[in-house]
Amino acid sequence: MCSLQGRWDQLPCPEGEICQAEGGQVGCVVDPGIIGGGDAGVGGDGGPVEVDGRIVAGDGTGPGVQPATRGRSPVSRVEEPLDIDPGPLSQAVAALGGVLSWRLVPDQDALQVLAATGVATVDFTGAADGGVHSRPDRFCADYAACFQLASPEDCGALIAQQLETWGRQMLQCIADRLAAGEAGACAELAGAGQQCVAYGLTYADDAALKLPVRRVGGRMVGLVAGSFTQGAMVDVDEGLSASFEALGELRLREGAHNLDLSGDGRLAAYIGYFNQDEVIVRWDLASGVRDAQLPVSVGSTGAIALSSDGQAIALMRNGTGDLAQDGAIALWNLSEEKRIFSILPPEGGSFDQLVRLSPDGRTLAVATRRPNAVELWDLDARVIRQTLELGADYQANGIEFSPDGALVAVTYLNFDRPVTLWEVEGGQRVFTRAEGQSATFSPDGRILILPLELQRGAGIIRDR
Repeated sequence: MCSLQGRWDQLPCPEGEICQAEGGQVGCVVDPGIIGGGDAGVGGDGGPVEVDGRIVAGDGTGPGVQPATRGRSPVSRVEEPLDIDPGPLSQAVAALGGVLSWRLVPDQDALQVLAATGVATVDFTGAADGGVHSRPDRFCADYAACFQLASPEDCGALIAQQLETWGRQMLQCIADRLAAGEAGACAELAGAGQQCVAYGLTYADDAALKLPVRRVGGRMVGLVAGSFTQGAMVDVDEGLSASFEALGELRLREGAHNLDLSGDGRLAAYIGYFNQDEVIVRWDLASGVRDAQLPVSVGSTGAIALSSDGQAIALMRNGTGDLAQDGAIALWNLSEEKRIFSILPPEGGSFDQLVRLSPDGRTLAVATRRPNAVELWDLDARVIRQTLELGADYQANGIEFSPDGALVAVTYLNFDRPVTLWEVEGGQRVFTRAEGQSATFSPDGRILILPLELQRGAGIIRDR
């Protein structure tokens, strides 16, 4: 065991490298006895790899298949989209500092906008309720440190009065500053508060997220606002938050496809890097334990996707010198830290930095260039299940599976930003709508949320 490039304690060097001390530092270097070489146990001898069509076999155990939690999503009849009135929605989002994610309110015909400083609830008629989501009990306790209050009712009345006078954004900011114990917050609360600028996510006490985020239910993970070295989680349903400290000199790569959250919400994965060193940082959100896995000291890691149980990961790497990794999508068993198999790009084409795993673990979706398509791979049979042809002028920007894995929604980078809904089984396009920026399924898979441009509101696609 040695530290990778002198920055990680007790992390083994990748296969094909040795631990060496030089200039007062202990780090991993390429074993001079090996020609070529590879990382993390793939193609370590630099020799030929076994290729069957587009599959490069590995020695890892295949991922377990998760049972589908719900039956097949009905797709035969789709209602015309319902556009939510953008007026109240725009006001709520503007007051909360920008959208992090959207979700359906459990058991209600309403949406929740998970925003930078709180949650706005918008029902399907367009009525909006921004809500105050700094905890009232915490706010009142902090306020009592500045001024004496006779009872909690006094604090509740004060909150209502300040909401009317200052507005939600200003009150949220002051609540943040009081909670942080910042100097001047008491004076700001007593005065007009004109110098207060809203910042940070305040659903829970400790975390402040920034875009992009990955979300499962009410749980989101991302990077700490203002930092490139710390990960954070908030759970708006359970009132939980957590973050981890910087990991030596490693930075976390910022990008929508450089982090993921397992389907059960227990594990998060990030790409960590420093100079030429890279690892996958897997974070157990319950225990707080972080594992550094699949290290490389040559090459770079692109998009990643965690399996529903967090035990397998699909990722793309380039520049490693390993034919089984470079430009390919590799599926890894994280418990064994062994590659299960790799998928090579189509002949004459390449993979885009966009890969997702279905909730049941049976299907891998990956975007391709030349041709512009989304390939759906059967992970058990290791064959292409469907190729969703997008058209020469369309480039995929997002892929989301329905909860039962029966449907897949694809969003695009194009100017008109369409959203297409496809059947996984038959590869049939079910629905197309222009101007959707992203797509989110309801927990039962029967509703697809399509946030439109802010001034246009949001669209809802429902089966009957």
